[in-house]
Amino acid sequence: MLCAWDCAVPAQLVALLLLLLLVVAQILMFSFLFLLLLCCQSSCYQAQDEKMEDTDLQESVVDMLACSWERREGGREDLSAHSLASGTEDPRFLARYLPGDRHKVVQLLRRIKDSNL
Repeated sequence: MLCAWDCAVPAQLVALLLLLLLVVAQILMFSFLFLLLLCCQSSCYQAQDEKMEDTDLQESVVDMLACSWERREGGREDLSAHSLASGTEDPRFLARYLPGDRHKVVQLLRRIKDSNL
């Protein structure tokens, strides 16, 4: 009887620690997803007073497409690049760029649409 009690306590303790570890992992995962969402929201917009370098502009377009893919399309894996890029030519998406950058963004989106991906 004494052995059964000694063996049962560590098993219950291990189960409790595993449950606690699972809860902590879920909290960390949701915290990471929340931070990722905040980062995505803030990176989808640029300061309106400076022209962007080409590499920064390309990164911004990729971020814009990623945000659009995640929010509007729910992360669908069967979505074509043409469909995704077509949905971002809406003036509200382009409004975040300076007029000189908008032309480059439209060109990048056109290249993506024509890529047949």
